[in-house]
Order: sequence, then structure tokens, then C-alpha cells
Amino acid sequence: MAIGDKYTLSSGEDPDVSLNRQVKLISKERHSGVYAVHLTFKNVKSTPVKFDYKEIVESKNAQFKIILKGSDDQRAQIQVTTNGVQIENKNNTTDHRGMLVANGGEQIFEYEIHFSYPTPSNTYRKRRREE
Repeated sequence: MAIGDKYTLSSGEDPDVSLNRQVKLISKERHSGVYAVHLTFKNVKSTPVKFDYKEIVESKNAQFKIILKGSDDQRAQIQVTTNGVQIENKNNTTDHRGMLVANGGEQIFEYEIHFSYPTPSNTYRKRRREE
């Protein structure tokens, strides 16, 4: 997400469950950029809670690629979609992924978003010079 891009966050209505999202610019070139995203979900309730997270990457005329970071367990919980990332509650009777444990339970997820912006073609540049 570039500077000035819009971002909508809906975190529900529970003040005992929090999300800290940090984004750091790793590199920026003329036609590309890399951002590191660090998410920390925390639950201070006395009961475990389920959580889902969805981030839609919208950037005009840019292509993007998402590189998952962190442990195997963290990466297994993140699904890369055609327009961003999704972390879903994949909970069943033996699998507690997608759950925040009670009393300070925390889940951390990390990924990078690599943007590439199209370069103007030589034909376009020549036409601009002729005008």
C-alpha cells in the first residue's frame, strides 16, 4: 500500500481484543517498492476468541506479490488471495489456529508486499517528445 492509498479497518466491537499493524518501507525504486507488514493480535479476555483478518491491496496500475514470513505455523494460517491476504479461523477440535488464547494470548503474522509499477514504453516516450 503506497502513501496516500486508502485503507479501511474494521476491528469489531470488543475492546479486549486488539490488533497492532505496523508497516515499514523496506525499499523503493522508481518502478517498484517493498513493504514489510507485521500484525500482532492480542486477547486479554478470560476466554479464547476466534479471529479473522482480511487485507485488500488496492493500487492503481501496480502489480503486487506477497511473500509470507515467520514460522511454518504462522505461514500456514495466511492465505494469499488475488487481491491481498486473509487469515481465517481454521479451528477444529484439535487445531487451535485462528484462536487467540485467553489472558494475554497473542498471534503474530508477518509478510512482505512487493509492488511493481509499469514502465512507460519507448513508443509512448517518443510520442510525448514529438508533441
